[in-house]
Amino acid sequence: MSMPNSLPLVLLLLAGVAMAQSADQEVVSVVAAPDPVVPGQNVTYTVTVRNNGPDAAVNGGINAALSGLLTPISHSAPAGFTCYVSGTNLSCLHPAFPSGSTAVISIVARLADAQVNFPDGTFTSNFAPSGTTIDPIPGNNLRSVTTAWDSPQIDLSVAVEDTPDPVGPDQFISYALHATHAGPDTATNVNVNVYNNGTLRFQSITAPAGFTCTPLAVGAAPILTCSKPLLTPGNYDFSVVVLADDAVLGLNDGTVQTAFGVTATGNEINQANNSETETTAYVTPDADLAIASIDLPDPVIVGQSLQYQVTMNHLGPDAAVDATLNMYNNGSLRFQQMLAPPGFVCTLPPVGAAPIFSCRIASMAAGSSADFVITVLTDVNLIGELGGVVSSSFGATANTEDPGNANNIEVESTLILADLLFRNGFEG
Repeated sequence: MSMPNSLPLVLLLLAGVAMAQSADQEVVSVVAAPDPVVPGQNVTYTVTVRNNGPDAAVNGGINAALSGLLTPISHSAPAGFTCYVSGTNLSCLHPAFPSGSTAVISIVARLADAQVNFPDGTFTSNFAPSGTTIDPIPGNNLRSVTTAWDSPQIDLSVAVEDTPDPVGPDQFISYALHATHAGPDTATNVNVNVYNNGTLRFQSITAPAGFTCTPLAVGAAPILTCSKPLLTPGNYDFSVVVLADDAVLGLNDGTVQTAFGVTATGNEINQANNSETETTAYVTPDADLAIASIDLPDPVIVGQSLQYQVTMNHLGPDAAVDATLNMYNNGSLRFQQMLAPPGFVCTLPPVGAAPIFSCRIASMAAGSSADFVITVLTDVNLIGELGGVVSSSFGATANTEDPGNANNIEVESTLILADLLFRNGFEG
């Protein structure tokens, strides 16, 4: 009886099955230590892989897919294994991992520093056998390991008091800065920051022991940082002194602002109290100067003298610094003389020049007044034979804020009569 034609094919298939190799590789265990781990520190994975056979595993060993939060640092494997690293993936391979053998592979990786600023959490890495040999029991191939990270929990805050408030020109402001660390863990890389936009002048800073502050020249803009590498829970007091310089802030009332803040490395559990902006009222003295003037005579015949009687009144409430009377004329009159009260220093033009000048006193008391008498000449060469109207203005200024500028200036207009009219009327 002849055999079927398909028998050789069946025998061939049976021989192939008999020749096929398999290797049951098992990831026996993966231990991560420490657990939890602090961000910025290393975690070590101890991986145990075993070949349960029956055959050697070609390119057998372990494949590790580490968490994206990790950076591989180092690794070690038994003799005969070669390890490869690509990004966060690592493989340790043996050309023919023997049946019945066990390998312990160590992988060291660093947890990202940035996680220190986030709440506590976890990360996961995956481990599985490598190789090209058939694994008849894939159910024991994969192990996922989840590890916790422990960020330092910190609660920093600042509170600021300004003295005095309000502050006057060329006075000092003292900021009492209270920095508090409520814990519970030690904060690292602590910075206490001070910022002002240049409206104030730095004078000095006093900081607690262990803080190093930015060197700053007296008179500079108060922008600085005081740093400390480690800060345990507690209270820390600073004193910052600045100058409210009227050369910067001027004569008018206003406000000045300085910002204070504290930062550190760690999981800040309450950021709402990490900064404070201190607003200080800047209040300047007020001096309400007023001008009153009369011209005598009015009208006046061209060629005759004209006299201005000017009173500068100080209505208060504070002394006027550098109180000044200013006179201006467009050149239609000729200056003759000036009488000023004691204490005023005048810058006068030459006789015959345009009456443009100023008289200043260093300080004028509130409630006082100053009387001035100015004599000028009406010149036909300037005005013309037919006369007309000439005007002179008088103004009051000071280096003190004036709350009512409307009364600071007065303009006197004088009618000039032609001399011809009088000659024709009174001479025969």
